Parts: sequence; structure tokens; C-alpha cells
Amino acid sequence: MTRAVVELAHDISEMMPKLSKVINGCAYDPVGQSIGFRVEDFSVVIDNHQMLIIGAENETQAQSVLEWLTKKINGDETDAKKEDNYTYHNKMNESD
Repeated sequence: MTRAVVELAHDISEMMPKLSKVINGCAYDPVGQSIGFRVEDFSVVIDNHQMLIIGAENETQAQSVLEWLTKKINGDETDAKKEDNYTYHNKMNESD
């Protein structure tokens, strides 16, 4: 199993409570200021300045998770809010 580590340019701790509400199955740790969830076959853990994507086999898969998360953060009505994790799973398989 491989992983991708993404360094975040800004502290996102203030966004964590919101993210935990808009991501299905997300767990929020207010003390550790981190969230964790699964998307497709990936486990994602985010803290203040870093995101860990476990199971990403290549940069394309990691980028897909980042794009999905960006849509969730920005509240993109046309994609992220309508999609659940299963729909995201199907889109990722189609792009491979």
C-alpha cells in the first residue's frame, strides 16, 4: 500500500468542523485538530498543515482525491454536494 503526503500552505484547523459535517463518515478530533475519512479505497487523514492519502497508487489517484475534497470545501453544487462516496468511487474507476 502506498501513500501520498500533501503539505498544506495554510492552517486549516478552523475548517475542520465544517469538513466533518459535509464528508460522509468523517471523524473529527477537536483535541488533535484532525479529521479522518474514507473515499473509495483510500483512507484520508488531515491535520492543520498536512493531508495523508493512504492507498493512492500514483499521483493521478491522489490528485483525484484532492479535487474531490476541494469541491467539498468550496461547496460546489454541481458535483461534490450531490455525490456520495459511492458515486465518487464510480467516477474514479472510469478515469483510470
